[in-house]
Amino acid sequence: MPKPQTIGSHTFATKGAAEEFIKAILHRHPLKAPITGEDHEFLIDLLNKHERAAEKIGAGVKHFTVENAKGGTQCFYIMRVDGSREDFSTGKCLKS
Repeated sequence: MPKPQTIGSHTFATKGAAEEFIKAILHRHPLKAPITGEDHEFLIDLLNKHERAAEKIGAGVKHFTVENAKGGTQCFYIMRVDGSREDFSTGKCLKS
């Protein structure tokens, strides 16, 4: 039986449903534009589930962006308040 996934105030019936929701966020934002509003809040909640959340958050999250990744795909980047940046795996967030 599939296990529900809860991310912040969102509960998904399956991991696949959560992945589809995340994919929709990824594809509705232009490359390198700051992600704001409800999508930003959701990504904060998602990032907090990452196995290395404290390391990924670092000095603090200023905003997120969508950028090109290896292999012709796209991924989320964390833009930190200190000007540093790093990508993060949404899959690792859903594993925890």
